[in-house]
Amino acid sequence: MLKRINNKLELFYLTRVKHKSISEIKIDNWRKAGISIGENCIFCSELPVWRDSFLLSFGDNCLVSGNVTFLMHDAAPTTVSGGIGTDILGRVTIGNSCFIGANSTIMPGVTLADYTVVGAGSVVTHSTKEPGLVIAGNPARVVCTVKEYLSKNQEKIVSLDGMVMNDIRNHIEQHPEKLVHRKEF
Repeated sequence: MLKRINNKLELFYLTRVKHKSISEIKIDNWRKAGISIGENCIFCSELPVWRDSFLLSFGDNCLVSGNVTFLMHDAAPTTVSGGIGTDILGRVTIGNSCFIGANSTIMPGVTLADYTVVGAGSVVTHSTKEPGLVIAGNPARVVCTVKEYLSKNQEKIVSLDGMVMNDIRNHIEQHPEKLVHRKEF
């Protein structure tokens, strides 16, 4: 009970007195747990706070969508060896200006080069050395370069910077051609 009250007081102090956003508070806590996080990163997922959190790092300007999983260990040896084995560990390193799509999983030992885009629902089992690649699938494979991706989607790109919900709605209603339409099976 006291711990819950203390947590609420701390949250009040940080948000109202120190004027920190919930995102800034989470990032501070993840850094305290050992995760290396660069500047200007946005996280729509929770990050793992475990004994191996120090094996996870992000460069600057990364965006992690919702429900993304980062694995720095594999506990299968413990189970299949009858308790004799232990975990297999691997560092996960995300470069600068990377985007990781919703519901993706990044496996232990993976390093993503700068400007890597990971498509939604991907399982990333291999590292990327070359910057500026779009990878997707299960297991993830190189789909194209970021330059090709931007060129292909140029007419659909909308700048939402500085817009609030009503502005976005009005803009889309005035420009319905900007909406993506998927092909039928």
